[in-house]
Amino acid sequence: MDHNILLTVLFFVSVTFACPSGFTTHENDCYVLLPVPTTWAEALRLCDAVKAKLAWINNAEENTFIVQMLKKLNTTGPSVEVWLGGTDMLLEGMWMWADNMELIEYTNWFPNEPNNAGNNQHCLGMMVHHEFLWDDYSCDLKNYPLCKRMQDDGEQTVIG
Repeated sequence: MDHNILLTVLFFVSVTFACPSGFTTHENDCYVLLPVPTTWAEALRLCDAVKAKLAWINNAEENTFIVQMLKKLNTTGPSVEVWLGGTDMLLEGMWMWADNMELIEYTNWFPNEPNNAGNNQHCLGMMVHHEFLWDDYSCDLKNYPLCKRMQDDGEQTVIG
């Protein structure tokens, strides 16, 4: 009888703290690269539709995990770029995460970036063809959204 209760509790915990189908788990977070190139604003909405946000990266270890995940997804084509949730739309040069408007502390910029080329680059992306280093892009470009969310609290979200 005691074993049945323990199994029930273990099953409940494994269902309660998991990523939705289609997401990749890392620590307490879930990630998914959506297969549709979109503008940055559209990427925000698409991530929201899967109950996630455009990805924010807190440290080098998380950045390394994301790079490895993207490499496994074969995103190494010359024109594949990935949207992250950073922007400096409110004040040029002041990069913030769009989901919470906190200043970006950890960065992994490509040399001489961000550069706001053409005074029109206000959205953060990863340059797949340059070892996944960060770049500021025009928000109207169409890149692949990388979405992130906390592990599921029991809601069901299915990707793919």
